[in-house]
Amino acid sequence: MASELYEARAIAVTRGEYLNVPEVSRFTLSSILRGRVEEITGWALYEMDNPAESALRLRRAVSVLPVDSAWWRSSMWRLGSAFGAFPGKNAEAPRRVHKML
Repeated sequence: MASELYEARAIAVTRGEYLNVPEVSRFTLSSILRGRVEEITGWALYEMDNPAESALRLRRAVSVLPVDSAWWRSSMWRLGSAFGAFPGKNAEAPRRVHKML
């Protein structure tokens, strides 16, 4: 979670303050880790021109990550890109992602 807290930490340091990070449950940390692994794998598959397998992995990421988190939003964007890579389905991609919500 360090990269997501970088800006807040930088602001706190400039003000001479400390950033209080709340305790995060093990379940949440595990969900973030699993979701990030699925997102990275899905995006690698997308880069290798395998949109079907990519969409599957990115769907898993979206289903595991905490809703409305930075990681969830990132996975949603990438999932939309994967759906857009299906031949002839580019216009349908935003609707397919929206249906999942």
